[in-house]
Amino acid sequence: MADNNHQNTIIKHTDHIILDQPLLRLPHELLRNNFRAAHFNVEKDSAGLKALLKDATTNGLNGRVSPSEMARSLDNMIAQAKALRGKLAASAEEEERILQQESARASHMDELFDMKTFDDVKYEAWSRTRLDRLLIDYMLRQGCSGSAQMLAAEKRMDDLVDAETLVAMHKIQQSMRRGSVQEALAWCNTNKKELRKLEVCLVTIRSVVCGLERS
Repeated sequence: MADNNHQNTIIKHTDHIILDQPLLRLPHELLRNNFRAAHFNVEKDSAGLKALLKDATTNGLNGRVSPSEMARSLDNMIAQAKALRGKLAASAEEEERILQQESARASHMDELFDMKTFDDVKYEAWSRTRLDRLLIDYMLRQGCSGSAQMLAAEKRMDDLVDAETLVAMHKIQQSMRRGSVQEALAWCNTNKKELRKLEVCLVTIRSVVCGLERS
């Protein structure tokens, strides 16, 4: 009997990991999206810069443009290069923010692995943090973003909650309830590669909206 009681107090770490998959998975997905956006900007803007440089070089060698026109062309290229640098700087800042989130979440889960049983005095504090996190998550999903963010700040849990993502998802949900699919389709377009892997069809969104309109 004592052995059974002891078994019941043992923490099953793998079960916690399964339950908290979104906590660890979302930052990874956000990092991929951020990298993809940065890569797209580099490919698009560098192609434009190469085309401008080629035209400027050709026209300059052929004497088709005046020195002042050449200077304006170079200024335009410099301005575009600076704009690209600004986009990449923003991507780097976003990457740093996500990595900070990822580190905080890994540390949070690592604390659990230092405990062996529910009787560990540290488990109460850890589980209270987890409960607060789940409560904030629920509030965000219900549209109570202001209260949720205030609670996250009070508990110093900003890196353990996905406020920005869940607020965006709630807005899409609300727009669909109003019969608008524009926001949802824009989200699907951004995430179309992942949706193709899941074999999700955009027609599903329209059918959901039609069902909401009839209800």
